[in-house]
Amino acid sequence: MVSGTAMFFSAVELYYFNPAFKLKIAVLLAAAVLQLTLFRKVTATDTPNPALVKVSVLLSIVLWFGVGLAGRAIGYV
Repeated sequence: MVSGTAMFFSAVELYYFNPAFKLKIAVLLAAAVLQLTLFRKVTATDTPNPALVKVSVLLSIVLWFGVGLAGRAIGYV
C-alpha cells in the first residue's frame, strides 16, 4: 500500500484518468470489504457453514486476482 501510494502521487494525472486504475481501486475496495466482513465472519466460528466458506474463498480469490490484473492493465490502457 505504501509503495502504491507513492507511485500514485508521483504521476497523479497519469493514473487518475486511467480507467484500469479506477477499476483496480474499485476491486481493491471490494476485496478489502470482503476481507473485513464475510471472511472474518467465516473464520471467527469453530464450524463455519461449508457453502459460506466456499463462496468467501472464491470471491476472495477472484477479487485479489482482479486487483492484480487491473494493475497490469494500467500500463496498456
